[in-house]
Amino acid sequence: MTATTALPPRHAPYVGGDADEALREARWVIEHAITHQPRSLQERIGPSEIGNPCDHCLAAKLAGWKQTEDGVPWLPFLGTAAHTAPSKKHSSPTKTPATPTTLVGAATSSSRR
Repeated sequence: MTATTALPPRHAPYVGGDADEALREARWVIEHAITHQPRSLQERIGPSEIGNPCDHCLAAKLAGWKQTEDGVPWLPFLGTAAHTAPSKKHSSPTKTPATPTTLVGAATSSSRR
């Protein structure tokens, strides 16, 4: 017994409110997530700030002065995302097929679980 069912269309027309308002809301959600992530809320000096070439900036951070930023810190967010993405890929709970691993002088096959 076979049943033929029609698949839903690949693209559907937008049915909803104002598209500009939806874009503003989506941007607000993303920017709110960026400004309220742990890195953005960090008050103590972090490892990446110890090597700051600006002595004034480093002293201000050590003194606990509040840094005021205009706008959303997109570059630190993108840097964190770039470093986080590979680690998330390797810690995926999904099973991956066996991939050959080549060692110097030997070839083995391994799989992640």
